[in-house]
Amino acid sequence: MCCLMGALVSCQEEPTVVEGCDEAVLTDLGMEPYTDQVTNCRNYVLRYETNSEAYYLLANDCADIAADPFDCSFESVSQTAFDRATLIGIIGVDPE
Repeated sequence: MCCLMGALVSCQEEPTVVEGCDEAVLTDLGMEPYTDQVTNCRNYVLRYETNSEAYYLLANDCADIAADPFDCSFESVSQTAFDRATLIGIIGVDPE
């Protein structure tokens, strides 16, 4: 029994992304959480993820915004690192 419990504990996955990062990004950008509302011409933020990091990208369907992905600390992310990330989806949108 002890060996089985030890095996179960050692197999638990560690959190892969910094806790609270999405909320911090939305707060700093003055955005509200995305709940399937229509974005129209409002700015929104996309979340991308790798095994250990969350990256964010501002977007707007009506305006060209230079792609400048950033991390939870608002530091720019290298294009190589960003290219390895997987799109998770929209996490926030500007309030109306």
